Amino acid sequence: MFLKGECADFPDSWSDRMWGPDDLPNQRTQYELRRAAVRICEACPVRAECLAFGIMVRDQYGIYGGLPLRARRQVLKT
Repeated sequence: MFLKGECADFPDSWSDRMWGPDDLPNQRTQYELRRAAVRICEACPVRAECLAFGIMVRDQYGIYGGLPLRARRQVLKT
């Protein structure tokens, strides 16, 4: 059975805002969307695989496995 991430069925416009580049003009909105993305990831059945993918490809944007770029870099160092 193939498991999908909690975010797999989100409209592209949501995904781009929540997991994509940090290009929103309002920092408060950026922060709130990032926190929402992290909360969605907490219950995801493929969280570990997503995190591993984000670390492997070294994506510079977005949330992977519930972690933003800075946290993924810390995981990579350990």
